[in-house]
Amino acid sequence: MNWFANRVFDEESARGRRNQTKQDNHSPKNKSGFFTSGCVFNIMLSEISLLNSKNKDLRKCFLFFFTIAVFSYLSIMVSFCPFNDDICRYLMNVNVGTLSSSRLFTLLIETFTYLSNVITDVAPFSHILSCIFLSYGAIICLKIFKVNLKSRLEVACFVPVVVNPYMLEVMMFRFDNPFSTLALLFCILAAYLSTKNDKNLLFIQTVIFFLSLFIYQPALSAYFILGTYKFLHEIGSGRSFLETISKMRYWIYTVLITAVGYIPFTYQLNNNYFG
Repeated sequence: MNWFANRVFDEESARGRRNQTKQDNHSPKNKSGFFTSGCVFNIMLSEISLLNSKNKDLRKCFLFFFTIAVFSYLSIMVSFCPFNDDICRYLMNVNVGTLSSSRLFTLLIETFTYLSNVITDVAPFSHILSCIFLSYGAIICLKIFKVNLKSRLEVACFVPVVVNPYMLEVMMFRFDNPFSTLALLFCILAAYLSTKNDKNLLFIQTVIFFLSLFIYQPALSAYFILGTYKFLHEIGSGRSFLETISKMRYWIYTVLITAVGYIPFTYQLNNNYFG
């Protein structure tokens, strides 16, 4: 009788442990790992979705920058004047120097867009797309520096983000201009996410900054310029040097992590393909 009671007790205990295991597997604690990437992605989308219905002032600013950009580069859009690398691409009908410049993401986007190694001149649509990228980058800058959107003068101070002599040269490249402006937008976006000082966004902002280097490397200067202005802005607001460095630590982390990954990768790539 005692043996039978012990056997029943052991079976009930085992059944209870199995039920507990099922509950643990469905508990929020174990689900947290599964939802981590989704939560981070949702956080990123909520941070960069600046043109929703709640941000009417930002929408107006976007249209303001976009209008200025279109009219500023209109003469380039309507004219046909191949510039530098464009001539080689018209003659060869393929990418020239993209892989040798370690612009792998640009090559991937072009291949996916044209479904082959043959590229097509889609201007002025490429210029319009560039104007969209630049305009969105400009309103992100407004968020970085917490500009008063009601002040037309403060908003107008960021017009050089979309219209400047360097960008005029970029727009003259009929094939490259959307990729150059996309890289610039990525750098500005990475800078914006860095201001959040959120460890959950560190991976995302680093990936975005990393991808910008594989699109158009000169665009990374925007990240350092914005970081310098942000540093001076924090110092000017009364923060000490150490407090400012602490607040901008995620800017530094992004650069260091990207450098550790980018430099060895491109070095190995150049040795394998062009060494």
